[in-house]
Amino acid sequence: MELQIIDCCICKKQIEPQRTKEGEIFWTQGNSAEPIDNGRCCNKCNAEVVIPARFTEIKLRRKYK
Repeated sequence: MELQIIDCCICKKQIEPQRTKEGEIFWTQGNSAEPIDNGRCCNKCNAEVVIPARFTEIKLRRKYK
């Protein structure tokens, strides 16, 4: 697998590859940054920015349904 380093579309830092317990890289593309951006994001931004935004969207949809 060719290692493709990409940057987080939110914090602009390099996205760290996901590794198995043995250290083998199995994923290099980070997470979907929707609904914040159309790009890819790192795990930290996913947990701190993207997932809370998704929950907020769900709550708003339920409120105005």
